[in-house]
Amino acid sequence: MRWLFVTAAFPWPLDHGTYLRVYHLARTLAAGGDDVALLAPGDDPDGRRAYAQAGVRVLDGPAAGPPPGAYRGAHPPDEALARAVARRAGDADVAVLVHARTLQHAPAARPARVVADLVDDLVVEEGRKLWRDLRPPAWARRAQFLARQRACERRLVPSIDLATFVSDVDARAFARRHRGAAVGVVPNGVDAAHFAPPGPPGSVSPTVVFVGRLAHPPNADAARWLLGPVASHLRRLEPAARIVIVGGDAPPDLQALAGPGDRITGRVEDVRPWLWDAAAVALPMRIGTGVKNKLLEAWAAGKAVVATPLACQGVPAAPGENLLVAEGPSALAESIASLLRDPAMRDRLGRRGRQTVLDHLTWQAAGAALRRLAGA
Repeated sequence: MRWLFVTAAFPWPLDHGTYLRVYHLARTLAAGGDDVALLAPGDDPDGRRAYAQAGVRVLDGPAAGPPPGAYRGAHPPDEALARAVARRAGDADVAVLVHARTLQHAPAARPARVVADLVDDLVVEEGRKLWRDLRPPAWARRAQFLARQRACERRLVPSIDLATFVSDVDARAFARRHRGAAVGVVPNGVDAAHFAPPGPPGSVSPTVVFVGRLAHPPNADAARWLLGPVASHLRRLEPAARIVIVGGDAPPDLQALAGPGDRITGRVEDVRPWLWDAAAVALPMRIGTGVKNKLLEAWAAGKAVVATPLACQGVPAAPGENLLVAEGPSALAESIASLLRDPAMRDRLGRRGRQTVLDHLTWQAAGAALRRLAGA
């Protein structure tokens, strides 16, 4: 089977959830013997080498994406990439258009079978944000984007053969808007061997870790909430508790929220040591959609997790079995404190979380789901 993955920007480095998804799906399909190619604007020498080592051919795309400026659609038109897609699509059996930004290339992707891997449902995600920020300028911009996104979908969804998402929640929402469209779920995965803890659990400090690229608004919101009201409750219960935010591009206000002993690391090359050294991982997500890679990585690292319901949608989460689920600052703080006090519970949740990954959330399983849904 011949696959062509199309992305709106070169998917490297792997510090973004969608880039991780592209790399691992492409690598998994190539490892299964399929011919896999990547077409994207721009280039990255390290990324090109990594894809080549994974058995994925990197095709020469446009030098850069569309220039910034005003446009009337939901996403800026990229005519150069559209022409490149049209030239290359005839060599593929399946063209995978990654994210809503590449949906515009569906007509150019014929005669290949066209799969729009939308990952998350932008209408759901932006709709949630709409009612969290009622400032008139922000509300108006978001409402305008939603109207444009809906119009874009109405125009282009008839040109695709299949739309895929990482979670049932997003897939069902999209299917309700587009009756008759073929919709499926291709879950995210995680490299369980890469994140495997280096040894049995030992004595750890009372450190709570949150991992995320802080330029992403849902991550910045979660970090603020963790360092602010959640930490305020937690320190009354466990004064020695220490919070570490692992991620780059932190907004200026975050540092002011950090208490004594807390840390914001900035961008790190490898998140695994931070996960392995943590007593617990907190995922206090309040906005966003889709499956959280940070949850899969924490589970793969054998860590006990405390999450909001939003943070564990789309995965086989079993509260009390493979993680703790809580909502609100005091409930989150109490759940975190219970883990800091109970090494046996931490070990049990960590082991069962890792087993959940091994049973359900590998990239091999995700690649098999994509093959099946695409008719490969």
